[in-house]
Amino acid sequence: MGEVEDLLAAAEEALEAARVLVGQGFYPDAVSRAYYAMLHAARAALASRDIAAKTHGGALRRIREVFVEPRLLPAEVTTAFGRAMELRALADYSAALRPGRKDAETVLRDAERFIEAVRNLLARG
Repeated sequence: MGEVEDLLAAAEEALEAARVLVGQGFYPDAVSRAYYAMLHAARAALASRDIAAKTHGGALRRIREVFVEPRLLPAEVTTAFGRAMELRALADYSAALRPGRKDAETVLRDAERFIEAVRNLLARG
């Protein structure tokens, strides 16, 4: 497998883990896994253009520049990615402000849409 395919496989695996975690009531962990599903998909899209992002914020910026500004991806995907990034930080680093069920379900749906959008983008070439 190539880098793009490896990253998409990692995205799908993280997405499936998020589904399981939501179903088991582990909402902060589900948010984290769903976010990482989006990050892996974002990196796959960037890798398809031989672009690497070294940071999470860099991946978001580059997705906006390379795919959203030229209207290859809808702006909603970066809005969802940014929101998931913020919730993931709370999930991973905050003991007091932990994401709940609604947050986890929202980020999971957003991750599913994000990965689908990236797959459609890659299929178009």
